[in-house]
Amino acid sequence: MVKSERTSHRPIDRSRFTAFKQIYQKSGIYRLYESYMALMLSASLVVFVSAFAIGALLHYFLFNLTLFQYFIAVLTFSLIISLTVPIIFILYPLYRRGQRRKEIDANLVYTTGYMGVLSAGGISIERLFERVTQVEQHPPIKDLAKRLIANVKIFGLD
Repeated sequence: MVKSERTSHRPIDRSRFTAFKQIYQKSGIYRLYESYMALMLSASLVVFVSAFAIGALLHYFLFNLTLFQYFIAVLTFSLIISLTVPIIFILYPLYRRGQRRKEIDANLVYTTGYMGVLSAGGISIERLFERVTQVEQHPPIKDLAKRLIANVKIFGLD
């Protein structure tokens, strides 16, 4: 029996991916994380191909280059343009998370006041959050209340 020899590969640092996934989930984007990442990759590919075609035309008509220089220039142009797509896809959830945080911080005072009035009336916490989801006008707070209700009713958390 021959033992299979394992190649020594460095493990992928998954902590960065999990950190981005947590940021993505807090951003309030209503698309699955895996779908968002697939969209990022496909958009990068489309932009690369488009930039390659446009760069090829531009370099052909504007510059007098050798074939090797032409290929390197077009490839470099395409790579630089297509690398902006993942950067934008990474920065957008960060921006959205910051906007959500600001809106929650600005309006949570009113929501907690409303919840205080309801709880003084003897309403249960589950019913209190159901009422917040019905009345709340600010989407980030409403989404948080809906998540809490889903965690309690669907997943049995308390």
